[in-house]
Amino acid sequence: MAVCDEFGLASFSQKSTYMEPMPFHALYDQTIEEVQLAEELGFDSVWMGEHHFSYEGQCPTVWPALARLLAATERIKIGASVLLLPFHTAERVAHACAALQSISPGRLRLAMGTGYRELEFGAHEVDRTQRGALRRARMEELRSAPYAELMGPTEIWMGGEAKPVLRHAVAYGAPLLVHADLPHFKVVKQVVDEELAAGNGTMPKLGVIREVWVEEDPVRARWFRRRYAELWHHYAGIANAESPFQTVATSAKVDVKETGTGPGITTQDPMDIADMAIIGPPDEVAERLWEFVDAGAEALVFHVRVGGMPTAALQENLRRLATEVIPSIRGVVR
Repeated sequence: MAVCDEFGLASFSQKSTYMEPMPFHALYDQTIEEVQLAEELGFDSVWMGEHHFSYEGQCPTVWPALARLLAATERIKIGASVLLLPFHTAERVAHACAALQSISPGRLRLAMGTGYRELEFGAHEVDRTQRGALRRARMEELRSAPYAELMGPTEIWMGGEAKPVLRHAVAYGAPLLVHADLPHFKVVKQVVDEELAAGNGTMPKLGVIREVWVEEDPVRARWFRRRYAELWHHYAGIANAESPFQTVATSAKVDVKETGTGPGITTQDPMDIADMAIIGPPDEVAERLWEFVDAGAEALVFHVRVGGMPTAALQENLRRLATEVIPSIRGVVR
């Protein structure tokens, strides 16, 4: 049985939608305040996402953002989830890590991802059908001289749910971070177990990202759920501009080939996806999170930053997670 020893926050990607339009610089200032609060409350990690050419301001250049967060904090781990590795050379990644480690050694993480948006690959003039091969090649370069020395103590994770990514994580024994509901996470764990049974590597630490909000009032809970639905509606817009109601698939993503047209776009309704969010009183939230721990999760990463959420409400959610939910799970064996 897994024991969960890490609790983090994701994805700090500066989403400015019509629900809460803000200048991008103000969103970064807000992010710094929230990350400092997370550190004060005892969270272990914060993850910054990377996307390009998104109208709502998702972070296109993670290096300066990570540097600012490292400089503004003292203890909390600061990571990129995911770093879109096909768009970065090994030299660029290694030298950036060396610079960031000089700010605060030992706190930097990179969850290596593959990417999927046609717009991003086209703009970077990268062949999308080669994204899996590019990720593997970059990883090999970063694990070898001269780049490995520059990487220093940077924690290398894998981010994504496609089978090649899962196999890659097992082969390296690299911690794995997936955005998954419970059935999807169980499929991920099954794939990992199959790889281990075949003698293809070592067991990676498993982390899962889930939308989580502590709220007893059913009326307010419904309101929060609708905000999550709007988030996915907008996310669908960056996933596929031609079909605004298309979203990234859940469990189907595990079977997507990286050489094809993936990563698995479905016409699932955003409200159905929002229903996967864990919203409720502290004991109910904790019990639903325990289901992930029982399934093998050793790190729980909460996605709480959604456009349209009042800052005071978001901060209160962080406090309630830290004081009313996490203590009943951290390091507990049951």
